[in-house]
Amino acid sequence: MSFIITMWEWIKIIFAIVFSVGSITWVIYNYIKGHRLGIEALCQVDTTFTVTCTVCDNTYEVAPRDFLKISSFRIQKTKYVQKGFVGSEQALALQRYCPCPYCKRDELAKFHDVDKVQELDKAVAWPIMIKYAAIGLLPPIIIGSIIMRF
Repeated sequence: MSFIITMWEWIKIIFAIVFSVGSITWVIYNYIKGHRLGIEALCQVDTTFTVTCTVCDNTYEVAPRDFLKISSFRIQKTKYVQKGFVGSEQALALQRYCPCPYCKRDELAKFHDVDKVQELDKAVAWPIMIKYAAIGLLPPIIIGSIIMRF
């Protein structure tokens, strides 16, 4: 057995590395773009949610553009707390940083209408994210499968 790598094999290895890095970069770019466009689309929706500040316990209304603007500056707690049994899809609680008019700063707020938030997210942001996920994943898969035939 000879462990000598020919020039043609080196070219294939280098091409595979370049293709892999390019594909990963393309997928990450489209994920970020889809996420950004999804947030922009949600900010355009003209609806309000009822929230309660966790610091001062006051209840107030907040629009998506108010709490989604903050998400690029602060780490958001967007974890939905699910019901206590397996297979449940209904969320019980959601907390995010929102501008509190009483505290005069961004504080964690507890959403009262979590179902409305989930429905809006599924109706507006998910189609955009799915579109850009497909744009990000399909070309590398198709091109990679074509290249692997050679």
